[in-house]
Amino acid sequence: MLIDQAMLSQLVEQKMIAKNILLNYMMTMKDDLVGRHACRLFGRDRQSVIRSVDKSDSTCFW
Repeated sequence: MLIDQAMLSQLVEQKMIAKNILLNYMMTMKDDLVGRHACRLFGRDRQSVIRSVDKSDSTCFW
């Protein structure tokens, strides 16, 4: 089977898109798990943790 340059570049592009989707999913899942763990550690609900992070971000000077 002959594969020309256009088909090969399209295949590589689709592979990179799939890889990025998977990486984004894994990072979102990790952030969600870390956030849940922080809520359990500090005994607060998720909304109060998010509010405290938002407040600290707004006072950041850099």
